[in-house]
Amino acid sequence: MSDLIATGLHRTDLLLSPVTPSERRKIEATLRACGLKRLAGRRMSSLSYGQKRLALLARALCPDPDWLLLDELYNGLDASYRRRIDRALRAVRARGGSWIVAAHRAADVPRGTRGLIELDAGRLLAMRPLRREVASRLRAAAGEGAARGERTRGAEHTGRAARAVGGARRRPPLVRISGADLYVDYNPVLRGVSWELRDAEHWAVFGANGAGKSSFLKLLYGDLSPALGGVIERRGFPQGTPIADWKRSVGFVSPELQTDYAVNVSVRDLVASGPRASIGLAEPATAAEARVAARWLKFFALSGVAGRRPRELSYGQLRRALLARALAAGPRLLLLDEPLTGLDPAQRAFMKRLLERLMRRVTLVIAVHHAEDLPRGVTHALHLEAGRAHPHPVHLRTGSAN
Repeated sequence: MSDLIATGLHRTDLLLSPVTPSERRKIEATLRACGLKRLAGRRMSSLSYGQKRLALLARALCPDPDWLLLDELYNGLDASYRRRIDRALRAVRARGGSWIVAAHRAADVPRGTRGLIELDAGRLLAMRPLRREVASRLRAAAGEGAARGERTRGAEHTGRAARAVGGARRRPPLVRISGADLYVDYNPVLRGVSWELRDAEHWAVFGANGAGKSSFLKLLYGDLSPALGGVIERRGFPQGTPIADWKRSVGFVSPELQTDYAVNVSVRDLVASGPRASIGLAEPATAAEARVAARWLKFFALSGVAGRRPRELSYGQLRRALLARALAAGPRLLLLDEPLTGLDPAQRAFMKRLLERLMRRVTLVIAVHHAEDLPRGVTHALHLEAGRAHPHPVHLRTGSAN
């Protein structure tokens, strides 16, 4: 991580020259200020989502800039990491620094922000001081803090789904994990996990940043394996089956996938590549693949942008395109890591409706921070804390769910 922070001082993407003693002192001071000193020697790939986000903020802070440009800074962060960022930004404000932040949730506007710029459809709607009543109006427009009656209806819907699961004919679990320890780059993440996923169940995975939510999804997908002594069983895939065979029956969409997906293909080919589990198409799509892609493009309201490239889409459109790609392969299990982060209120509501429809076709495991981001119909919850996994009944509530 220290080398990453150093690139902020050098204004480069890669560290191209040795760090001087004075630069090293500056880097260490920034790491301490952001609460990252004990992680200085860790590789970025071994960090949690929250740790990576804080490390990138430290990189931006290290050269003491006059201005910070912050795009959805609080996305996917729990209350602890939000407080750490708040402390870092208070120090920026104390030394006379300023920032411009883009946010979809009113709760994601940093304390100390003084002005508001409202944009819509490429136009500047308003520029005004950010007063308390304006923030309250934005929270209401974003649906942050739903009414009691709305929460009750969601809980009743979830209760009906849970009863349906209990009445379903029992089959062997789709996935069973027994006594699994999980390590990422030799660092322990989860200990002694035993868990089952059955047909007609839909699980929410909660936990603080660093609790292992993303790693747990990667364990289910097959990108990570349990340590010696732990067992993961997948129905229809006996031990020794190539993991690639299992992956073809699972869809996985994460913020990391969206960030890294820069391949220069059309959205139509992006979706059609789902059954091949490839990044783009080496050969033209078959007629059957094209028909499946067209069906999912229509489902996700993307038919009108099918000829564009991924970088020509909005953030929400690309998220839906990657979901369409995952579903084009006909998975029986869909793994989603923070699927509603970075979306505006209208996009979040639209996506939740789509997920509720998908849950009739495919089993869903979704990792979230905000309980308000859960679609109705989630039947079970798994809380990850201190390396342990704790299943418990679903209870929907607004706000951050850690």
